[in-house]
Amino acid sequence: MKIAIVIPTLTLGGAEKVALETANELDRIGHNVHVIVMSNKVILTASPNVTIHEGVDGFFQLAKALKLLKIDYCISYMERANLFSSVACKIIGITHCATVHTAPIAGFKMRSRKNRIAISFTYRLLRFLNTKVVGVSRGIIDDLNKLYGIKNSYVVPNFIDVNEIEQFSKEKEQIEAYDYVFVGRLSKIKGCHVLIEALANIKAQGKINKIRVAVVGDGPEYNQISQLITQYGLQKNVHLIGARINPYPYMLNAAAIIVPSFAEGFGMVVLEALSLGRKVIFSRCDFGPKEIIDTNFAEFSHLGFKNPSDDLAASISELATILVNEVENKTVYDKSFVRFKVEANYNKQIICKLLLDVLER
Repeated sequence: MKIAIVIPTLTLGGAEKVALETANELDRIGHNVHVIVMSNKVILTASPNVTIHEGVDGFFQLAKALKLLKIDYCISYMERANLFSSVACKIIGITHCATVHTAPIAGFKMRSRKNRIAISFTYRLLRFLNTKVVGVSRGIIDDLNKLYGIKNSYVVPNFIDVNEIEQFSKEKEQIEAYDYVFVGRLSKIKGCHVLIEALANIKAQGKINKIRVAVVGDGPEYNQISQLITQYGLQKNVHLIGARINPYPYMLNAAAIIVPSFAEGFGMVVLEALSLGRKVIFSRCDFGPKEIIDTNFAEFSHLGFKNPSDDLAASISELATILVNEVENKTVYDKSFVRFKVEANYNKQIICKLLLDVLER
């Protein structure tokens, strides 16, 4: 089959990494795969047989590209690509599957008004066209049904390559050891400021000297996070590392990964941490982290704290308590069994087969 994967950008985001890894796996099992990037923002590289097309923007330009390439099936990632692909695929009459990686109710409300209007239009159009929609968590599918009446929908979680991540994690040997690491985009929805406020809470208790934290990421709130660290006098405890194409050495050299998000459609960093045998301390936001942990990794369920979208003060307080407890009285667990469960439940062969089954229905 000829399969097109359409995405606005191909940089370092979770959905972008999943899109590219999906393309690589579909290529590996014998399909002819084209990745169509709507902009010229491309950082990631694909397998040799996967062709990347840049700057294909606009309904008719996309439709023309899909037709010229003689595509059989189209998979789109992220809202802009979902909108443009739905129209383009309708024009030329090919099967389209839109994927959703953001928690609709909790995540979309943090977007601009203009963005929310565009998102609402996109998903109402998908319902009207009866487009196949894949959500990476059950909560996403339930939200899409509740908000937009989308019923032609399926749950297909993300996947990771455990062996590849292990290999990348050992590329740098001179990484300092940390108690905790935050990995992600520094934007409000990812909640890094929740972590900094929790650390300030711990400092007020006189217990901060025991804790070392690395923040791996960049984004619009970088300066705000830096200012908070200075404001609370946490410079010796919190190190701002910046964005890294390969964050895994930092994760490997930490006792636990912190996911303090206000919303997570899935939360790739959760699987990445677990694949390295690391604990995950997570907010019980909508939806991914709590679905992943509560369903398959119950040994870490007690490391979940209040959703900051519901009660920010309680979230900060609960996170502070967990951070102190995990330094003073670490959770005991079987690292190899955690890795086994990641590989058994979230490997790319199983997940890509699920995706192909949806396309062919």
